[in-house]
Amino acid sequence: MQSMIMQPTSTSPPFEVPSSPPTSDSGGPPPEAGPSTGPDVEVLDEEPRSILLALISQLTIGMDLHRVTLPTFILETRSMCERLTDFMSHPDLIIGIPKIQDPVDRFIAITRFFLSGWHIRPKGVKKPYNPVLGEFFRCTWTLPDKSTSFYVCEQVSHHPPISAYTYINPHHNIYISGDLRPKSRFLGNSAATLMQGSFRVRFPSLSNEEYCITFPNVYVRGILFGRMFMELTDVATISCEETGLQASLEFKSKASSPGALLGGERNLNAVEGCIQRKSDGIDIALVSGKWSDALFVERLSQPQSLPQQQQQQTDSTGNSTDGLFRTKGSGTPVAKRTGFIQGVLNGLPRLPYALSSASEPSVDNRESLFIVNEAIILSKNVAAESDMEAFESRRLWKHVTQGLQERNLDFATEQKSAIEDNQRTVCKNREDAKVEWVSRFFVPVGDEWKFDIEDLTICDPEIACEKLRKVIFASAKLPMHQQFWETD
Repeated sequence: MQSMIMQPTSTSPPFEVPSSPPTSDSGGPPPEAGPSTGPDVEVLDEEPRSILLALISQLTIGMDLHRVTLPTFILETRSMCERLTDFMSHPDLIIGIPKIQDPVDRFIAITRFFLSGWHIRPKGVKKPYNPVLGEFFRCTWTLPDKSTSFYVCEQVSHHPPISAYTYINPHHNIYISGDLRPKSRFLGNSAATLMQGSFRVRFPSLSNEEYCITFPNVYVRGILFGRMFMELTDVATISCEETGLQASLEFKSKASSPGALLGGERNLNAVEGCIQRKSDGIDIALVSGKWSDALFVERLSQPQSLPQQQQQQTDSTGNSTDGLFRTKGSGTPVAKRTGFIQGVLNGLPRLPYALSSASEPSVDNRESLFIVNEAIILSKNVAAESDMEAFESRRLWKHVTQGLQERNLDFATEQKSAIEDNQRTVCKNREDAKVEWVSRFFVPVGDEWKFDIEDLTICDPEIACEKLRKVIFASAKLPMHQQFWETD
């Protein structure tokens, strides 16, 4: 039986390799997406809250939410495959990094680049669409110097969900790759999305110097009582073997604010952490501020190290932490105070780094690291929807997006259900036919996913750009990549 989804009356033309960049952000970004400096608070009407409470009544503490169908009103009008482009929205913060001579300055610049992507968010408590298997989002950016950055993200696995992505600018020798493997948990009055996966920034011109980054986790608070709000919490890390530097960045929880029970919000959207040498645990810089407003860095003129008696500890699995599980203020190990949920749910490991025991940075010694109100978001070049293929995010979810934008939740829910039902049908048909899904842009290498293209670092930048265009923007060749909707 044909899907309930509204389909075009004719097949859209294939996406051809463009002779020039696509129209800038064709179709536009989701209207509600953008910088915000206030708390992400959602006040629900009676009907949506009743729907949410009815759903919650069927859940148990610690339950995996990935297979739970969430109500449409909490959806952001874009897919996770597109959401990841937020971290590439400030190219001016990264294109000059390979030319920075001092390794500490490079590391601070990488830290700024990573922290700059979080302020781009929808209003209220919203989550992106869960991509279907084979869904992808592709785009380019045209930088002020006329160089081009390329991006593609593909959903390479649905159970468990894995989104693989890459961002490349050949002219500036920037190669970003990684995958996102979210795990959602119901925690009572909160829900958590544990942002597992990798984010790697590599500079071939610096002897393949690579920065490995982990994400903070996302929590929705106040589901059962109080006002619902979303926050980033727990510890993110940055590590570079080539420079021997590492960073630990704690995203503060509102619940840990002084007077939190009375509505205190000092820690909401706050982040603080340290950059240190791996060899001896010496702190060389401190980071502080709010990722939604302003961030600062303080270079320590007299780097501080951990007391000798704390240099060797073990985590809950017995592995040495090399002195990185530190105490701060109260004397409680940060890794035990921060992100404790990860340590008790499904045997998730404790966080590998913790914060410095050094004193808080004084305002006089701090340098501005990133100011949200002064930041410029560079628009993406995205193909017109009529030129998109069936598995491209904006085309695949366009009717759900239409329903959400028109506040027609019944229509949006109907279209979302049609997509989910169709995915179950085509997956079962492939299973019955013993046909294995083949990802289009990425290949599995061990436990990671690698962008399927030849080594571009040995090419002239213009030739590398042409190769990227041909791989990312070529039309689908395999039948399984050409049609999403199952028909009779």
